[in-house]
Amino acid sequence: MAATLLTIPADACVLVDSLGTWLTNLVDLPEAEWRQRQTQFLQSLAQATCQVILVAEETGWGVVPAYPLGRTFCDRMGRLTRQVGQLADPVYLVVAGPCHRSAHLGANRPPRVADNLKLSKHLTAARTSQAQQR
Repeated sequence: MAATLLTIPADACVLVDSLGTWLTNLVDLPEAEWRQRQTQFLQSLAQATCQVILVAEETGWGVVPAYPLGRTFCDRMGRLTRQVGQLADPVYLVVAGPCHRSAHLGANRPPRVADNLKLSKHLTAARTSQAQQR
């Protein structure tokens, strides 16, 4: 998926539904190889010129799997989701239907309707650095 993101035209929009499915295909890789694939994906995501919308499963709120491969999946999914969230602007959490902008979680004011209706912006290194400078 990393290489594909870099070939998509800037005026396109890509929906990746879901990161968990992508991870499932790679979950049995040794840790070092997984980290390399993860890094390649994150770098491509930061460099992509197209609009990218990602859907990620929340694995940290459920039961801890009894088997090692399930725990590996949950651990990797959690790390991947956090790292993608650092690149994305905005990030939304959808729980049982309602959509919440993560920047507003824990805030004392309710989010504006307009904030919840915005589509994801381009995931580029430039946007990431702009957000960090604010």
